[in-house]
This record gives sequence, structure tokens and C-alpha cells, in this order.
Amino acid sequence: MKRKTTILAPPYHVQSTAADIRAGFPYFSHHDSVSALWSQKWRKPCEHGIYPFTDANVQDFDPIFAELVSVSDDQPSILYRPDEYAKFFSR
Repeated sequence: MKRKTTILAPPYHVQSTAADIRAGFPYFSHHDSVSALWSQKWRKPCEHGIYPFTDANVQDFDPIFAELVSVSDDQPSILYRPDEYAKFFSR
């Protein structure tokens, strides 16, 4: 006889962690700038070697993001132009 469990895990929604809604979409503070994206979202996984940074060294990425911040005036719109931002990763 199979027993049914009464334990239910609540659904996990990334959107529920958003502090704000803008234009009908979840908004996160790391969307504000290139430096915020690196420091708040990507740097920690890079420090711990979490995908996609499994073979990465955070000291390799710090100067890349510093240059991206400088070139883009810290505007996140550069991230929508992959031909522009990708060249910094190939140096």
C-alpha cells in the first residue's frame, strides 16, 4: 500500500523575490548598472566557481568589468549589444 505524503513544497518563483515591479515586470537592483550586475549578481558565483564560472578566477573578471563600466559609463544598455561588450572578454 502506498502512503500519500502531506508535505507540499511551495512553488519557487524568481519573480517573488523582486522588490519592485516596473512596467509590469519584476525589477531587481542589479539591473541598474554594469557594476551592480557584477557586484550583486555575478561576482559571488565567480568567487565560488559556480557555473558558468566553473574554471574562472574572479581576479580575471574584475578588470574586465572595470573596463566595461568605464566604456559604458556604467549603463546596462551595453549588455544588449553583444558585439560591443564581448570584445572585452576576448583580450
